[in-house]
Amino acid sequence: MKITRFPGILAGLWLLLAAPQFLSAETEGPSPKPKNSAAGKILKRTHPARPRLRLPTDNSAALAHFRAGRYAAAYAALKPALKAGDPEAVFHGLIIRRNGLDGRAPAQKKELAALTKLLAGRAAFMRNALDDPELTETKADAYRTALAQLLYLERISLDLPPLSPGDDPERRREEALALISAHRTREEGPVFFRGPAAPIDRYPPAQNFAAHLYLNRGGPAPEALASLKKSAEAGDALGQINLSLLYREGWGCARDDLKAAHLARRAADSKPPLPRALNEVGYYYETGRGVTRDSAEALAWYGKSAALGYRLGKKNAARLKAEISQDKEPGRPALAETIMF
Repeated sequence: MKITRFPGILAGLWLLLAAPQFLSAETEGPSPKPKNSAAGKILKRTHPARPRLRLPTDNSAALAHFRAGRYAAAYAALKPALKAGDPEAVFHGLIIRRNGLDGRAPAQKKELAALTKLLAGRAAFMRNALDDPELTETKADAYRTALAQLLYLERISLDLPPLSPGDDPERRREEALALISAHRTREEGPVFFRGPAAPIDRYPPAQNFAAHLYLNRGGPAPEALASLKKSAEAGDALGQINLSLLYREGWGCARDDLKAAHLARRAADSKPPLPRALNEVGYYYETGRGVTRDSAEALAWYGKSAALGYRLGKKNAARLKAEISQDKEPGRPALAETIMF
């Protein structure tokens, strides 16, 4: 009897000793096990559960439209991946809808809240993906910039809490800027910091957002100017209208009406046109800054902006139409003075 039981005892010991080794060879998380199995208990102790990363979505065709200023086509191409919760698609969709780049009126609070909530729900996924050496630079730039915006907008927590509540906004601004501008080697930090370039060096959405961060709370305007020059030169409509604002107001540079008007016109030529840019081209024609003054031309540009649902365009169109028809004294044009991102 003892002889017949001895091989069974040895087999049982072998299974207990060898099981952890076989389980440790798994690379994509544990296979489902019975709740009360010995193997399942060992796995829980030695291999904590990690979210399974899936990075198959190829948004390159949609993002080619985005980079070329064909925002309506970009949004249409991104929509299936956006609905599936792909963070790269959600982030670019949020940029398009927040600023009305697809030819529709800019998104209202409810739509923006839904897109932001969807993006915030993918924050943990993006953080884990950024440590994947197979992640492309394009996705890494989008993920870093998306996380920076979520951090700044208080949708995700700071890495280190501030010493006092009053320090929270500045800490968020600093950490957001670090996310899009830091350069590190693999030994110094996560994989996503690798390489000689950061999002702020090559990715227009990061460059526009950096300018907002620089100028917020009286930051350095020359650095904002340098960042927006890169974005505008890449053909980004938001970079162009943002840089136009800096030249118009003389922030970080000498005021230059000619450059300001030219950049606004370039942004107005995006496909579809940027509603704010249409309004600002109308402003330059109404005031004669950088172009020949022409009230009829100004009214036409204001009308184009109003037709796309832009609030300030509607206001200027109604005001200037009344002034022309009733021979009133000219009022003050309504203009936005914020950096778009």
